Amino acid sequence: MSVLKGEEFKEVYGQESKFPGKNYKAAFYDKFPAIMPKTRYDTIAEKAYTKSIVDLSLGKIDLNTLLRTAEEEANKGIDSAKVK
Repeated sequence: MSVLKGEEFKEVYGQESKFPGKNYKAAFYDKFPAIMPKTRYDTIAEKAYTKSIVDLSLGKIDLNTLLRTAEEEANKGIDSAKVK
């Protein structure tokens, strides 16, 4: 999606695409919903999931291991935050 706003940009969106004839105007048919506000637990969960991304990309762990350990760590962090 383009960051440019205005009808003139919507009209030319996708004209230079490798896939001519597609309905690019459909991307602008509905308005996007507002982004949900973050809760106090979101940062705890984000840290748990992003901590092992480098290990995943280097092949030190697999995706299932990352997701399992991140969920466990996030749950522990959230539980400790609820107690406070």
